[in-house]
Amino acid sequence: MVQCVAVYLEMAEEYAIENLIAYTECYLQANVFNSLKDCVQVLTSCKRLVGLEEVTIIERCIDAIASIVCCSDIKYRNVALHGRAKEALSESTSRSRNWWTDELRHLPINFLKQTIHALRTKGLQSSNIAEVLMHYAHEALKPYSLELAGNSIPKCKEKGEGISSREHEQRIVLEIVVDLLPTDHGIVPISFLCGLLRIGYALDTTIACHMELEKRIGAKLEHATVEDLLIPSSMSCTGEPLFDVDLVQRLVANFIQQDAINSLSSERKSAQQLDDFESPIRLGMIKVAQVFDSYLAEVAADHNLSPNKFVDLMELLPKDAREHDDGIYRAIDIYLKTHPMISMEEKLRICKCMDSQRLSQEACFHAAQNDRLPVQVRVQVLYVEQVRLHGALSTLSINDGLLQALHTAQKMSSTAAGRISSPSTCHASVQQENDALKMEVAQMKAHLDHLEKQQLCNAPGSRKKANSVKRLVRLVSRKVGRKKPTKNDNTTLQGTGSKNSKPSKTGSVGMGNSGSKKSHRKWVPHKRKGSVP
Repeated sequence: MVQCVAVYLEMAEEYAIENLIAYTECYLQANVFNSLKDCVQVLTSCKRLVGLEEVTIIERCIDAIASIVCCSDIKYRNVALHGRAKEALSESTSRSRNWWTDELRHLPINFLKQTIHALRTKGLQSSNIAEVLMHYAHEALKPYSLELAGNSIPKCKEKGEGISSREHEQRIVLEIVVDLLPTDHGIVPISFLCGLLRIGYALDTTIACHMELEKRIGAKLEHATVEDLLIPSSMSCTGEPLFDVDLVQRLVANFIQQDAINSLSSERKSAQQLDDFESPIRLGMIKVAQVFDSYLAEVAADHNLSPNKFVDLMELLPKDAREHDDGIYRAIDIYLKTHPMISMEEKLRICKCMDSQRLSQEACFHAAQNDRLPVQVRVQVLYVEQVRLHGALSTLSINDGLLQALHTAQKMSSTAAGRISSPSTCHASVQQENDALKMEVAQMKAHLDHLEKQQLCNAPGSRKKANSVKRLVRLVSRKVGRKKPTKNDNTTLQGTGSKNSKPSKTGSVGMGNSGSKKSHRKWVPHKRKGSVP
């Protein structure tokens, strides 16, 4: 203040040596500009002073604050870098890192705005700026601190009721804080944004402030909870719905619009090729659907909610956003219980928003016994459950048949495995059998040669017998040359043996080719050399 008075009185060095301006300047340089707390005190004392355009003390204090804060942030960042991990910082160090946030909460809102701009110019991180603004909002809007935490609902004002000067200052603080908040994704919690929007409706902030908050909330709606969306209506005291369902409609519309933009951008990135059910966009839509179904169950208990507005809410999200319609059925059941006097046409229109085929088994069982539902809807649920049961039984019977066939096939394969070997094993076994047969034939040939040598002097009948046996051995040798003898080959061998077999004792040598009937004819001595006709 002395500096301001000295400047106003023009007590400079040109009028006198060591004038008041020089004294105050030396004091500021030595004691004020090196201390964050003193700079904040100087700015606080200058809050009500008028005509400070020519005094540079405000700009110099703001610049000193920005320098101190940025140097402190760089210092702790260097500690984290030298430690090679932010986890190396202790809890006390992380708490003392942003010690200046508690000091900046004492600044007037107009000086805070200039300080935030100076901090951004000097390169302070967006997360630290968001922390400063959030802490400042909690302190400046202290009567509404519960609303910022999402644990309370502001009281609505009667029509024509004005606001106090304190509330006017708080409205200005809220609008400036919303304007200064960083737009980086994931820095500002959605619960804090919903709290600001809730207070903004209570303080009647500008439409631009409302639209900015709605846009930010809609962009990250998948992180919201049911309590965040339960924002009271500004007209709830005049018989309108208790909660602002129109606001939630706008939030969901903003999310769907942003989701469509993200889907188009992700489709253009062919390198990612994510599965539709595993992509972050799809998961975000599923989360929003789950939260929104819980919201429907909450607002369905509002007696002032009309059927048309309730139907509009249920038709907001696309049908493929939900995994099942159990949440829709729960909200419909609560609404019909709370509004028993609505007409049958309105009940049918409400129930059309629910797909019976997308209900779980538990929901179908409950809906089939729910007397609040129209008869047509209950019959439809019973039919769907019957079709589902029939399909399950058919699948079960098919599965039983498949299991039986599989068991039989496994049994047959295990039985055949002991009998049938691989092709290479079969070929080796056949080759071994053929080799054994060839050895037996060779032994038979050697034995035959030995017999021929012993019977050279025998009768002609014996020679014919030896010749027939020799021919038999040749035939067997030729047949064994194959890989595996067949049934026809065995028949041929037997036929050849019968043709060259030894004649009967009652017959002659020349009757070897006679049939079985001719063997009963009497033997005539003078026709020995003849053949039987």
